[in-house]
Amino acid sequence: MKKNLKLVIFDMDGLLFDTERPSYKAMNRSMKAYGFDFSLDIYKRMIGINDQASKNIIKEVWGSNNPIEQIFKRYDREFKNILETEGITVKAGALKLLDWLDEKILKNVLPLQVVEIQLQTTYQWRD
Repeated sequence: MKKNLKLVIFDMDGLLFDTERPSYKAMNRSMKAYGFDFSLDIYKRMIGINDQASKNIIKEVWGSNNPIEQIFKRYDREFKNILETEGITVKAGALKLLDWLDEKILKNVLPLQVVEIQLQTTYQWRD
């Protein structure tokens, strides 16, 4: 391990936090609000891809004559609301990983924070 380690970055989405469940719930609510039946099978095709690729799947399934931009704006609101009202689940092993990183690599020298850009939130792991 390099001794001059200054930064460790994780993609929190799906690694540290279970974002798939609230994301599916938010997209399902958004699609239903516009009269579309949104199945888990379609959602599974959208996991791990960007918004544009997800929009392409929606176009493929329901055609291009639908309010995609409005659906995604509503999705953003629904997702944020779900996280604020129901919270988010920390993935199994995430806390153990952060503890290991802190103990073995960072050795309490570097500050350890978890930052969620979409929600504009910072979680202080330790002082």
